[in-house]
Amino acid sequence: MLPLFLLACAGRSDNPEPQVMLAVDPAVIPAPMPQVQPELPVPAHNASSSVGAASNAFAQDLYGKLPADGNLIFSPTSIQTAMAMTMSGANGGTRSALEKSLHLNFEDSDQAMGAWLNALNAPAETHTLRVSNRIWPAKDLGLKSEYLTLSAELYGVQPEQLNYQEPEAARTTINTWVSEQTQDRIPELIPAGAITPATRLVLTNAVYFLADWERQFNANDTAERMFHTDANEGIMVPFMNAQGLQKVGTIAGAQTLVMPYAGGKQEMVLVLPNADKSIADFGPATLIEAAASVTSQMTKLALPKVEMNWNQSLGGPLVALGMGPAFSDEADFSKISDEDLLISEVVHQAFLKMDEKGTEAAAATAVMMRATSMPPPPQVTLTVDRPYLFAIRDIESGALLFVGRVEDPR
Repeated sequence: MLPLFLLACAGRSDNPEPQVMLAVDPAVIPAPMPQVQPELPVPAHNASSSVGAASNAFAQDLYGKLPADGNLIFSPTSIQTAMAMTMSGANGGTRSALEKSLHLNFEDSDQAMGAWLNALNAPAETHTLRVSNRIWPAKDLGLKSEYLTLSAELYGVQPEQLNYQEPEAARTTINTWVSEQTQDRIPELIPAGAITPATRLVLTNAVYFLADWERQFNANDTAERMFHTDANEGIMVPFMNAQGLQKVGTIAGAQTLVMPYAGGKQEMVLVLPNADKSIADFGPATLIEAAASVTSQMTKLALPKVEMNWNQSLGGPLVALGMGPAFSDEADFSKISDEDLLISEVVHQAFLKMDEKGTEAAAATAVMMRATSMPPPPQVTLTVDRPYLFAIRDIESGALLFVGRVEDPR
């Protein structure tokens, strides 16, 4: 049987460590910020929100299979989209396993994915959100016309044939495309040696996000303060400061913050565990709860500047989630080609940069296939000076586009 290889990636930077915090420095008197806009509407119950809910459930499952310690950022949107492209070409038990693991086991899930991606890619003047896909078959791999039509209609992709007998040239071509789609934040998604002459097909997804805060920070108010990496250690890092109305709240064991981006389509959601709680007690499901917990209140806010990236092979975690049939000799991707294909690897990278102006985030995924509560007080102080969880959330669908954890902001 010929195997399939899936790869995934997200942004890269010179500084591999993330920095993101919220805190108040008594020595800094931030400039007042204008009032926030009215509360945003609850997502409608449509195809996009169905996929958004599925993506969030997948994010929660996958989060539990990823490393439990250290900084982390990944894009459920990128990973799910890349895997859904393979799901559309699967049959029988392979299809069922992918549907169940991706939480896409509902009627017309392929079409719902297409509608969701179309909504995410809607043109906007206030921000950039771009989800890009491409498939890279070997020159002698016969792809079925039905799969090519479906891929074009739902995922907006056309095939670009490569000669995998020249692995390094093929790898360079794919990495160049990914780099272009992520504004050079992910210059090398596929590592050396990952593509071999046995590679028959690579499916790639890239997600790029760039948006200003609805209310930007004044760079003159940025000042250093202590971030407590654990109960016994701390480091000095730059914190952005502001004073005014913020969307803050509480959930069991944590404080919450929601910061809208310009245009009102996406928002940053942050969960800061109480001092007596561990970040290990919280996950993506908590971020969904947090998004609904906030109200506009006068707040002193200090948020650390952040730049972080993360990458990992996802083959093991995805098999652990129930996708094993797609990675085995029994894989059935007969909707893609008459050749016997299986997934040989899935790789993912992600990047985040947060400063006074706004947020930039990128992620990419490659799949490689080869042969065979109570209201808070009027004045709130939110100090994010210890490990916390965050997400960039699409408001209409409710999907967590990026999910991350900051334990050391350096």
